Amino acid sequence: MGNDTNRLSTAIVTAISGIAAAADRQALLAAIGKNLASLPADTYLLSQLRGNEEHELVGAWEHKGVPASLALGTRYPYADYPAIRLIEPGRPFLSSDVSSDPRLDDRTRGFLQDMEIEAVVSFPLVVRDEYVGIFSTGYRTKHEHTSEELELLQIIAQLAAVALAHIEGREALARKVEQLHGLYRAAEELGAIDDEVTMLRTGARMVRTHLGCLSCWIAVLDREHNVLRGITTEADQPREFEAPPVSMDDVENMAVAVVRSGHPAAYTDAVARADAEGWGDVARLVGVRSVAYVPLRAGADVLGVFAVGDSADRIEEDELALLATFGNQLAGAMVRSRMDRERAAQVASLQRAYEQQARLLDVVRELSTPVIPVHDRILVLPLIGGIDAARSVQIMDALLSAVQREGASVVIVDVTGVPMVDSNVANHLMQAIRSVSLLGAKCVLVGISAMVAQTIVHLGIELGGAVTRGNLQAGIAYALRLLDLEIRPVAPK
Repeated sequence: MGNDTNRLSTAIVTAISGIAAAADRQALLAAIGKNLASLPADTYLLSQLRGNEEHELVGAWEHKGVPASLALGTRYPYADYPAIRLIEPGRPFLSSDVSSDPRLDDRTRGFLQDMEIEAVVSFPLVVRDEYVGIFSTGYRTKHEHTSEELELLQIIAQLAAVALAHIEGREALARKVEQLHGLYRAAEELGAIDDEVTMLRTGARMVRTHLGCLSCWIAVLDREHNVLRGITTEADQPREFEAPPVSMDDVENMAVAVVRSGHPAAYTDAVARADAEGWGDVARLVGVRSVAYVPLRAGADVLGVFAVGDSADRIEEDELALLATFGNQLAGAMVRSRMDRERAAQVASLQRAYEQQARLLDVVRELSTPVIPVHDRILVLPLIGGIDAARSVQIMDALLSAVQREGASVVIVDVTGVPMVDSNVANHLMQAIRSVSLLGAKCVLVGISAMVAQTIVHLGIELGGAVTRGNLQAGIAYALRLLDLEIRPVAPK
């Protein structure tokens, strides 16, 4: 009896030190297997509760190697294996003879016999009084468990439950840190994309890459047609899937409900919901179990929605918060892209208007300084409006070009339409007169009003001996005489 007690104490110490020190799942499963080596057990299975109706196999060990049929991740619904319900907190399940135990249903018995298990003991995994899974040990021969064996197995189950919870907590924390880093990287990458469709497709890929979702569907609100128009669907699936537009009047649709409310929402039983909305085939192909809908929200304005599918039974609140943050980032990038496009369109419109205005100004300038041939070698330049430095240059260019082109001898500059003549205007006029003289033509200044004449005298402006006449008619008469020409009436025939 003393030897058994010492052996049990040694095994317990070994179990505590090995399982408690496990840093990850692989180390945990190896530590459990090492502890079972001191017992006559042939195999063990470790499963976790998923939802309320099924268990998922997360660990398996066997002396001869784990059978191929025991694929990690396989789920066992209560409905298919009713014996699972026999294992509850504070009540392990013990069977010394699987083949004759009346408590086992046929499917569970067949499952155990396929693994050549003749005896089994299953302990519930409990963490803080919560039932989270099952630890089962199997034997290939009928086996009567001693109290020492049962005590050691119970301790292993308790340690495994706590260690698995800690490992999952660390893994979840690491995922959250990576997801947060991913969101920062996503914000930078989205900020560098101008095209909205490319941006949304990139965003969908980022959701899957950085947040670990199975699928992502993004739709944009088309206010003109009152529909949610799908832009992209990212998922591992054997065929292309294109979601049709969703009417905003379809209040039963979850995407529509989220856009209307402006708040994210998560749902379980994704396949049933997907069937109701027309994408059940995709949900089954991808393996979606839960789904979350997140508005693309920029302030109070909702631009669209994105939906993510996950293999977990439910999407937790902190994961939903991360998705909402990503949705806000994506919406912000969309607003920036739309504002950039709008600004670019406005700039292009202003540029076109500026170019059109420049062309009109060119026409106005040409019309405002017409050099008119009134007779052979006689030109008239009527000036209307103010004369500044820019217009002076234009007057000079137009006048000299016309003199050369027409071979003019006399140029009549009519200032009747110039409202004010100051020193600057007079200077511009004298420059034009001198330039014309250099080309061998005579310049005549006409149309000086009484008020302009008084201003010229008051300012002491010297016109440099320029020929002046009262009006255009007098100027033309002077030019004709200068060229020995005259205008005569035609004799009647």
